[in-house]
Amino acid sequence: DLSSLQDIFTFQFVQGRPITNIIMAILWSIGLPILLYELLKPRLGQVVAMIIASCPPLVIVISRMLKTRKLDVLGFVAGVSFLISGIISISQPSPQVSSICESIVPLLVGVFCLISLLPIKIGKFELRPLVFEVTSQLMPRTERNEELLAKDKQRLHNPRDAKNKGGLLDWVYGHMAKIRNDLRILTACWGIELVVGFIVKAIVASTSTDISKAQHFGYIFFTLATLGMMAVSFMFTKLMKRHV
Repeated sequence: DLSSLQDIFTFQFVQGRPITNIIMAILWSIGLPILLYELLKPRLGQVVAMIIASCPPLVIVISRMLKTRKLDVLGFVAGVSFLISGIISISQPSPQVSSICESIVPLLVGVFCLISLLPIKIGKFELRPLVFEVTSQLMPRTERNEELLAKDKQRLHNPRDAKNKGGLLDWVYGHMAKIRNDLRILTACWGIELVVGFIVKAIVASTSTDISKAQHFGYIFFTLATLGMMAVSFMFTKLMKRHV
């Protein structure tokens, strides 16, 4: 129904289970690889430990793609960035390169944001804007009040299945062109911001003789840019709510 649709664009869905989803995703995608790496490194060596440690998030990404035809963005970025960071650390780069590589994760997220805008569809798999995929991944799968839901016959007979806000978001994306355009614009803004932030830090780090100052500048620029994009995203959700 309309209230459920508007909940999506006013962050009301955060009152369900998403915080648990976020914590579990972070533990699996980031915490477990780090733990495996630290445990296996003394026994198997740095390279083998790094490869094994990057497997859990990549395995869940592949299995979820095969099952749901959707990309687990957090797991994919964590696995790839962990693998790349390990390779870079083994090569023992210069301080300038090390400083630049600290931003490899935001760069990957930005690149994936831009790639996700490409109109690619293979069978049942459809590439959708990254902002949409992340939001859908964090959606709670059930309403908070099951008793109230059971008594609401109108919602029970809703073909869009109000119990699954993730499915409702899929319906919104598939049937509302304005929402699709809004999500593409928001994803493009995030992608450009993250890629530009990496480029700026790379230029500063490669041209500055003081690496610590370059790092501080990069952190400040990235923080301010991210806060600015968060504010833009919040205002954008207000605009998207009007399109529902």
